[in-house]
Amino acid sequence: MTMIQESWEQIRELVADAMELSAADRKAFVHQRAGENQELLSEAMSLLAASDTATGVIDSRTDAELGLGGPDVISMRGQSIGRYELEELIGEGAMSAVYRAWQRTPRREVAVKLFRSSIALVDARVRFNREANVLARLAHPNIAAIFESGLHPCEAPGSEGSASARVLPFIAMEFVRGPTITQYARQKKLTVEQRVELLATVARAVHAAHQQAVIHCDLKPQNVLVDFATGQPKVLDFGIARVISSDTSTLQSTAGVLLGTPGYMSPEQASASNKESVDIRSDIYSLGVMLFELLTNAMPLDLSSMTVFQTLRTIETAEPRKLRDIDPILPAELETVICVAMSRDKSLRYASAAAMADDLARFLRHEPLQVKPPGTWYVVRKFARRHKGKVIAASCGVLLLAVATITSSVGFVRAESARRFAETQKDIAQQAEVRAQNAAKASELAQLNTTRINNFLLDLLKSPSPDAGGKTVTVYGQIQKTIPLIGERFKDAPLAESDVRTIVGRALFSMGEFDQALEQFKLARDVMPKDSPLWLGRTADLRVELVQTHRYLYQPDEAQKELEGLEEFARPLVG
Repeated sequence: MTMIQESWEQIRELVADAMELSAADRKAFVHQRAGENQELLSEAMSLLAASDTATGVIDSRTDAELGLGGPDVISMRGQSIGRYELEELIGEGAMSAVYRAWQRTPRREVAVKLFRSSIALVDARVRFNREANVLARLAHPNIAAIFESGLHPCEAPGSEGSASARVLPFIAMEFVRGPTITQYARQKKLTVEQRVELLATVARAVHAAHQQAVIHCDLKPQNVLVDFATGQPKVLDFGIARVISSDTSTLQSTAGVLLGTPGYMSPEQASASNKESVDIRSDIYSLGVMLFELLTNAMPLDLSSMTVFQTLRTIETAEPRKLRDIDPILPAELETVICVAMSRDKSLRYASAAAMADDLARFLRHEPLQVKPPGTWYVVRKFARRHKGKVIAASCGVLLLAVATITSSVGFVRAESARRFAETQKDIAQQAEVRAQNAAKASELAQLNTTRINNFLLDLLKSPSPDAGGKTVTVYGQIQKTIPLIGERFKDAPLAESDVRTIVGRALFSMGEFDQALEQFKLARDVMPKDSPLWLGRTADLRVELVQTHRYLYQPDEAQKELEGLEEFARPLVG
């Protein structure tokens, strides 16, 4: 090879990214990234072609350049990885092995996770370092701290003394001396209330990770240990976590593929048809499974003796067992919490892990839950899905009866409809004329405001200084700095100010900052000029935003107040 080391760094990153695409999309992607660099293009396409025909991980040349084919990670006891001396293998999975180890400086006991060599294929060195650094920012007393991540050089088998060194990705983290959360609950014979409190603590830790734009994706008892000394749970193993990228709208996994553990995996993870569908509510589903197991020592779905395909299909389509079907003595409130957390429709789950923790705290205080049990219509729909054939047959009989009844009444209905139609035509015509006039004025105003709003948002995106945070500046932090500037920037344009505050409110809502979102929606409504032709439509939209936000803040009375009169208010707008 004649290419310099920097070029191989480019190839590692380019090939790793291309491997995540379908075969049909790889060529165009590589051509776009390589540009005029024909040497880079040729090598990348050669390595990708080799990957399609290789019998090994890829082939010997590709493996060497991507850092594959390193040592067996489960037989490294007594060896040194960076500053760490491996003492005892304490865990092994498909992706990695975990050792109890000692750090030389400062001297302390740690856990070192070694990733199997094939993982480097999908991660690439740049992506591994980037996402490990993000995970290291998760500072929370109930999240195992990450001390260091890196790539340990090692010799390839049969290449001692040669230049074909491989690398072994590793993460050094806090060592938690204690059992899994379910083992701890059994060993300590915890009461129902103590188990609920333990899970609520875990949910708050998961919410803290979500606030840093990190989704765990593999929550299960084996990844939640309880420190025997303190009795506090520690969430660990963010090794396959998804990180919400700051420069794209997609979710990326540390391993580059959608992973998880059957039994704790959400339906959208099992389907894997669209990786953007995995979000914080996927972790909330897993929290619901863990609570179910903590309370019953059983799983909500029986996946034993199933093939992989059957397992994923069952997770995607089957309804979990009810909590009190396993133990009728358990409180109905806990069954409600689990039903909401494990809803197959993720839009019906808790909006955040903190909301789930809050409801568990209300249960412990003997207060009413904010969520309610599934309504009658929801239950009917679930019954219909389980008994599709019988429901169709029964529906046909009802339909025939309905047709006979409608036929006998159709004459009267037609006459009544004609009379009402004639009476409403005049009102409809008048309303249409008013709407047309308002629409013309609104369009003109919207065009005038668009440039000012776009310039303001552009300034928001360009404002982070490399000297004051660089890549680690968060959208949330930037929004916090910008909010005080909105009033001054748009003091002579209240309509534009209202639009900007609405945009900021929606961004805060999507981050789970419902209190701050509510404040921005209220300010947006208050500054909207009533003499503007846009006032009616924008105000109606903002009232809907306020109702939704009050709902997520568990403020039903305030939401009801916003709803009162909304129909009459919106009638001139929509007819």
